[in-house]
Amino acid sequence: MCCDGGGAEGYHAGADGMVKLINVTEYMIKKIIFFSILAVMAISCLDSSYNASYQVAATFEVNAEFNEDSIYYEQMLGVSNVFFLNKCDENGEFGGLVLSQAHNLHTDECSPYSVYDTSAYADSKVFMLYFDNPVCMPDHDIWFTQAASGTCKPTGCLVHNTTRVVGAVKDNFTDGDWLKLTATGYLNGTQTGTAEIYLADFRESKDSIVTTWTPFDLQALGSIEYIDFDITSSKEDGIVPKNFCMDNFYASVSITSE
Repeated sequence: MCCDGGGAEGYHAGADGMVKLINVTEYMIKKIIFFSILAVMAISCLDSSYNASYQVAATFEVNAEFNEDSIYYEQMLGVSNVFFLNKCDENGEFGGLVLSQAHNLHTDECSPYSVYDTSAYADSKVFMLYFDNPVCMPDHDIWFTQAASGTCKPTGCLVHNTTRVVGAVKDNFTDGDWLKLTATGYLNGTQTGTAEIYLADFRESKDSIVTTWTPFDLQALGSIEYIDFDITSSKEDGIVPKNFCMDNFYASVSITSE
């Protein structure tokens, strides 16, 4: 694995609530400062209180230099004050949410970063990949940076299995097995709610595997600062990779300054 993610673009909501394309800076500290400054400028330029409400619609269609594995990652990839996080260490290990444009329907020869499909959702090119690496993961997976002055209420996203997950499930699951994705929201250090979806379900004589882009309702999380993902399985032996694909993340955001 390589930590060279190249350059990319991200998004930010302006004072009018519209989503605007901006450059993502090179290092994490610079990114935090840059986006914080933009938020303060939008608020401080008004004499009265500032209130902006808008819908986040993250489709992940960015112009980026993807590496030879068809993935791209920086420590923070943002859209309208909502950031998708990953981590990379000095040994080239990485984990968390990264951008991918790899796809493959052949489970015998496939990249660990490919979706089990012919493309991202609606024939788009790029999707978000959750790559669970036990030796290198960020503290959280999604971060709403303006929790101190606003609210972020996720409404949903689309999820899909990676090609390797589909192959591992087909080869190893029997009656009673299952693979579940759980999203947990946090605000001020307190859990706000959870949402679950089965990526594979062989319980009660079922034979179900997610093999299309599937809606994942996140409204139960409520107002959040962070979202953490967790993948559990009836086979906790490493046979099935703990990865999934995500596209079209939606949330309702409101920011207020007195």
